[in-house]
Amino acid sequence: MNLHPQHQVSWGVVARQESNGLNPFQSNVNVERLQNNNELIPSDNNQLEQGFYIGGVRFDLLEPEERDVLGVYLQDHWLVTEALSATIGARYDEYDDFGGNTSLRGGVVYRFADQHRFKFMYGEAFRAPSFSETRQGIASGGIANPDLKAEQVKTTEFKWEFSHPKLMFSSTLFHNDYSDIVEFISVSDVVPGFTALQPQNKGRQQSKGVELEANLYFSQSWNMRASAMHLLEPLKDQPLADDTLSLSMNWQHSSMNFNLSGFYREQIRFESTGGEAFSLSDYWLINSTVSWHFSESWRVSMMAENLLNEAYSTWSPQAGLETGLPARERSYRLSLVKTF
Repeated sequence: MNLHPQHQVSWGVVARQESNGLNPFQSNVNVERLQNNNELIPSDNNQLEQGFYIGGVRFDLLEPEERDVLGVYLQDHWLVTEALSATIGARYDEYDDFGGNTSLRGGVVYRFADQHRFKFMYGEAFRAPSFSETRQGIASGGIANPDLKAEQVKTTEFKWEFSHPKLMFSSTLFHNDYSDIVEFISVSDVVPGFTALQPQNKGRQQSKGVELEANLYFSQSWNMRASAMHLLEPLKDQPLADDTLSLSMNWQHSSMNFNLSGFYREQIRFESTGGEAFSLSDYWLINSTVSWHFSESWRVSMMAENLLNEAYSTWSPQAGLETGLPARERSYRLSLVKTF
């Protein structure tokens, strides 16, 4: 919407409904005897049964739930001069179960000597509490928190871009400030005589780093992209690599396309919640895709993942997988796609 030659205003409304189904307790307890006689005895042949009863009243881990979400946003892009532009915007989301949240964003772009652009960007985002965090029944040592708030993050970026017919290069410094991070706190006053872990908005952390990216255009058919990121200050208690690197080459000719990409992650060292030291080895992951548009509406593709058959693991927060979750070996995938 153009209200003024130098202003471009955009706005919108978003409405959706989120829901989940019944998630019952499961155990090898004879549910019928427990419901009728309050007897806690094993089921026949230790068969897994659903539901749990206390005093004849059924309890489930998570009952069917739904919530309505309404969001509105407004943004103005202002062309101050031919070399300078600014963007400012805001969004408000209203959840009928935990309340509302306002997110702001803004940026300034300055073009210098046609080939250089300097950018300052600021943005806010949030993660709404999940059904399990706010409505789950007490089980396995955990209990929900109906008063949980959304996790927040505020991001600031400074970026320099250089453009040339054969090269595009950028360098970015970023800083993330996280607040109201959900942490699991031991509580004993929710259910008398029972100690459980409850999600609470207790955490606050920050991270910062630098990212470099380059795009090379050798010809109309060949191009290459490379990027690298270094974390100057990683998140605490999160096993993330300080350095990562990605490379990709793409060749396009007529209806044929070939792509070769690689991703590198350095070794990660971290400690478990019990203080035990673990490490995940560094690795290179190489993938390749060949596709052919043999008609205007049909395309066939062949993808090969983990070409080097690298044995590597990724971190998982699940208990018992502290040493990493093994990834797949070399695999292939063939697809046939029709567009309409």
